[in-house]
Amino acid sequence: MQRRKKTGAWLALYVLLVGISMHGMSEAATSAQIDAARNRGLAWLYGHQQGEGGWSAPFGAEAITGHSALEAFNTAGVRGYPYYAALSWLDNLKTDSVDSVSRQLLGEAAAGGNALPYFFRLYPFKNDSTRSTWGAYNQFSTSITDTALALRAIRVGQFTAAANYPNYTSEIKSAVFCNILPAQNADGGWGQGQQISGGIANLTKSGLLPTVLMVLELNAGKGTTGDSGSCGATYSIATATTNALNWLLTLKKADNGFGEGTNSSVLETAMAYDALNTLRPADTAVGPAIDYLLSKQDASAIGTASGGGSWSGSAVQTGYVLKVMPPPASALVDADGDGIPDAVETLLGTNPAVADS
Repeated sequence: MQRRKKTGAWLALYVLLVGISMHGMSEAATSAQIDAARNRGLAWLYGHQQGEGGWSAPFGAEAITGHSALEAFNTAGVRGYPYYAALSWLDNLKTDSVDSVSRQLLGEAAAGGNALPYFFRLYPFKNDSTRSTWGAYNQFSTSITDTALALRAIRVGQFTAAANYPNYTSEIKSAVFCNILPAQNADGGWGQGQQISGGIANLTKSGLLPTVLMVLELNAGKGTTGDSGSCGATYSIATATTNALNWLLTLKKADNGFGEGTNSSVLETAMAYDALNTLRPADTAVGPAIDYLLSKQDASAIGTASGGGSWSGSAVQTGYVLKVMPPPASALVDADGDGIPDAVETLLGTNPAVADS
């Protein structure tokens, strides 16, 4: 298998995580505070959406950026032209990584579109004929992050039936109990995967990104795999989940954010919040984590150069934070039907009664 190529969308996101120092009811912040933050974040996304439908992104992170924004729109329950322009932009990206194709599939599936072409691209990238495992690219060595994303895309897209994936049940069980659970570190986390010659020195050390993506997917997919299975030894998804969440809590900082290094970061906190709020919503770290995220939103005026309403002026971070926020209690009002909620139009200085182009 190929092992030397070290670029990919997951690596771009990893760089973002290192370089920056689903929805429960346990938030400490009030609903009004969350609603206000959501409106400001959406205003920033709409205001920075480019003419072709996408957002400025680091090279290799275009699919992550577009998908993060789409997930933010999905959580907020908004559609309209900006949403479908973003989806079209994501669809038309030239992609060859497992991460990017998975995100294209997830985007179309969430929109109720035709995700089948992306499945037909993603499935052959699998690196084992008897197990559901993927690497960063076609036939690359197994990566925890890319396997979690591919499994999520295939499950959400509902391509698990015999017509598309005839051996899905047996192959995912083999992957979970022979590859994924045995690879969990003693501290409870997962590393990215195997070493890459000439690349990152050690990809087995526990990381927040692979741990969050994998524990969320294991939980979502256990209806197919069941909780327990054997492959030389007996493994339990429930035990693995408990250990993973306990490890995530060791990354909590004094400011209530999360981070692998000395300091918290927005993206790492949003990801840790996503896992904890989904799998352990009563944990005492959940409410303070959303408070941390709200405190990091740029408080300057919408439209200012500093990125008012965003998180660090980044579409990836802003989209991900909005994605993990609780959805609105009721549908956002959009009187002119242009896909931009009235409260957001007010922030943008446009007329909520006149559809924007």
